[in-house]
Amino acid sequence: MRNIRDKNIIQRQAIKSGSHPTSKSGGVNRQVIDVTMNDAYQLIQNGFKFLSNQFKKVGIMNFPPHQYTPQGASTFDFARLVTVGAGTTDAVIMEYEVKTGDDFVLTHYAIFNDALLTSDAWFTPRVDGNRILQYHGDPMDDFKISLGRTPDLSNDALIESNIRLKKGRKITWTVTNSGAVDVDMGLRLKGYIDNQQVKVSSPTMG
Repeated sequence: MRNIRDKNIIQRQAIKSGSHPTSKSGGVNRQVIDVTMNDAYQLIQNGFKFLSNQFKKVGIMNFPPHQYTPQGASTFDFARLVTVGAGTTDAVIMEYEVKTGDDFVLTHYAIFNDALLTSDAWFTPRVDGNRILQYHGDPMDDFKISLGRTPDLSNDALIESNIRLKKGRKITWTVTNSGAVDVDMGLRLKGYIDNQQVKVSSPTMG
C-alpha cells in the first residue's frame, strides 16, 4: 500500500508540473493514466477478496434458509388434488407428522380450486390444531386462503412461507366448500428436511 501511495504522489506531481519521465509532450501521458487505473483495479480486487473471506468465516455466503435449500438437506414436494363435495366443512386434504429428528421446513405452498366464487371454497392450514399463516388469505374475509396465484400448482403458483416444525409436530391442511356444487381443490407443499438444525427465532410462524 505504501508503494502505491508513493507512486500516486509522484504521478500527481508529474501531472501538475506538466512533465513525466515517459512524457515528451508535456501533457498527461496515457501510461500514467493506465498505471493509476491498474493500481485502482488491484486495490478493488483485493478488497473484494478480503470481504469474501470474511463473509465465508461467518457464514454470510449462505442463502436465506427460509427460501433456499441448505447444502446437505433433503427436499420434499407434496401435492394432492381432490373433489370436495358441496357443503363439506374442514375435510383433511393433506396431513404430515414429523417423525424424524430433522426439522421439517415448509418454504412454499400453492393452492388451486375451481369454485365459481372464491368465497365458496377455502383452505385452512394448522399445526397441532392451531391456525398458521394467520395473515395469508383475504383480509376482508377472515383471512380465508382461497385464491391461488395461477390456475394450477406450478412453480408460478408458489407462495412463500416460513414454517419450521420439529419432531412430533403435525401440519394439517383442511378444505371447506360452502357452495352448492362440487369443486376440485388442489394443494402443494414444498420445502426441505433440515438435518443441520439451522436455528430460527419463530419455529412455526409463517
